[in-house]
Amino acid sequence: MKRYNNLTIPNMLRDNDDCSMSCFQCKVNVPSQLFLLLGSPSEEELGSLSEKAKLYLRQPPYHGPQSFFVVFPNVPYSAIELINKMLMFDPRQRISVEDVFDHQYLREMHDITDEPPFTEGEIKELIYCEALAFSPEPGIVEKKH
Repeated sequence: MKRYNNLTIPNMLRDNDDCSMSCFQCKVNVPSQLFLLLGSPSEEELGSLSEKAKLYLRQPPYHGPQSFFVVFPNVPYSAIELINKMLMFDPRQRISVEDVFDHQYLREMHDITDEPPFTEGEIKELIYCEALAFSPEPGIVEKKH
């Protein structure tokens, strides 16, 4: 895969609006804040969750979704469209990994002939390290073997 280090979501938001990244972090770090941005999940979206999760997510108050186009007005349309497809409560409604790479925003960056071979364990380790890098407090992200 071609490397475009400056096109990560944090860099993309920061480059387009100086306070967007801090706003984005504030809106997605806490579940209740995420609901303010995405809106409360519908009963259909809650369908596959555990009863405990459903009880938590049904807590009032109900919030309608905010438009990412309004919240992040300087971010490219195709990037917002992709974020909307990825941030879905119901995982069955989320865009697939294959479709993410074929999405207009990322299509030119994906080169199937340049994908490094990783084992499942290596991928998990990389994801864990990435989570640690963005953890607001050391030790919050716990490694599970």
